[in-house]
Amino acid sequence: PAPAPGGTVTDDDARRAVLTSLGEKVILPTVRQLDLSATAMATAIDGHAGAPADAATLATARTAWKTAMTAVQRAEVMQIGPAAFVTDNGGKGLRLKIHSFPQFDACAILAAAYAAEPAAISDATPLTTTGMGAIEFLLFGSGAERGCPTPATVDATALRARHAARLARRVATVATELRTAWEPGGGDFVAQLRTAGLGGMTYSTPQMAMDALSSAIFYFEKMSKDRKLAAPTGFGATDIVECAAVSCPDLAESPFARVSRDNLRENLFAFRDI
Repeated sequence: PAPAPGGTVTDDDARRAVLTSLGEKVILPTVRQLDLSATAMATAIDGHAGAPADAATLATARTAWKTAMTAVQRAEVMQIGPAAFVTDNGGKGLRLKIHSFPQFDACAILAAAYAAEPAAISDATPLTTTGMGAIEFLLFGSGAERGCPTPATVDATALRARHAARLARRVATVATELRTAWEPGGGDFVAQLRTAGLGGMTYSTPQMAMDALSSAIFYFEKMSKDRKLAAPTGFGATDIVECAAVSCPDLAESPFARVSRDNLRENLFAFRDI
């Protein structure tokens, strides 16, 4: 029940009020922006695929990817509910379908791009070959920097652009699915936060939902700080791949577009907002 006007909200009512506010004012606006920017990215990369030799369409596609990546990085720190792992309460694993860092296989991405009959991109497609990281590589990388062979008989530029467009459409579809899952007119996951402990299907207590949110923002500790910053700079961190040299720039999140610093900044802003 709602507290009396002017009354103090305490205990579980206070927890639900915090959860509802975060859902409505932080998470929902974030996934809405992610959906819009991912859709715009897919449109821009489609344009590039239609004219792969045109420098202007490539520049537009790259700019759209960077804009979408900004929204992705905000959402990365909000892996609760539909964005979370399928083993989590309310989880649908949608985050990994959008951005699966650090899972990445450059040569497998190119092999998929150069295939005579490209396979359909689905949940069965390896995460190492899909998502924002794969699109970044196709738009900003060449393959030579990772030792990946390019068949002499193919139009590599056109095929890379075509595959980037296919991957971008997949990301846009998943981003829309994520937004719909949160929207009041769709899956209305905000209601699961609002009704935690009041008969909601996902969280039996408000504290359970708070714990899920705490686990989500722990991303900033283990991924943003340890994997994205400590690993490539050579500082190292517990349970994170080690850098055997003074520094390991290949371990950076966005070595091709060179926006790894920007990614960290957006992670920080999202953590701050929550």
